[in-house]
Amino acid sequence: MAEFWNIPESCLTLPSDNLAERLETAKELILYLRARGPSAPHSDSREEWTRWIKANLYELVSSDRWIISPLSKASTKGEYLTLDVCVEERLFPKRILLAVESELDNGRNRLGEVLKDFEKLLAVKSAFKLMIFSSERDGVTNKVILNGLKVDLEGYGHNLIGETYVFIDYNEDSGKNGSFIGHIWQPTSNGPQKSVEPVLIN
Repeated sequence: MAEFWNIPESCLTLPSDNLAERLETAKELILYLRARGPSAPHSDSREEWTRWIKANLYELVSSDRWIISPLSKASTKGEYLTLDVCVEERLFPKRILLAVESELDNGRNRLGEVLKDFEKLLAVKSAFKLMIFSSERDGVTNKVILNGLKVDLEGYGHNLIGETYVFIDYNEDSGKNGSFIGHIWQPTSNGPQKSVEPVLIN
């Protein structure tokens, strides 16, 4: 496996209709993160899992070309638009490669907390957008959260073709720590979408 996530230059510009290439690049992101599963925390501590996820993201890209904010992975507050993690080019044109929100809420309003954070990703102009969450508790299944995300995406009027959404569910009933469910979704046109169906990535 490559040391870093490999992002072709052709996948950075928006809007763009090279959806197949972007889909493959998003799959590589999922594989990169999935490969780190064996090092996952052995507890159910939200704080430990959040630190572990963030550490993986900070090792995702080379610091030669990309800058990650917050500058310290130990920080609990995002900087750019209060995103949890933002990866952008160091030099002009300073495009955002990856915008990340992570919500491992363990309360009764798990779906609401995930959707509240996801709304930040809708508005940011980024080639790839990563939403990390945890399901399978108190009736909030992977399907329930995906349906909520679909409603938000279909109702959003400023989708850009070429944006690629990656949804990773560190599923509490997935059998072992570190395993997860990954989905990808891409708008097929600019503007509102008639139908949103994230693709399951095995």
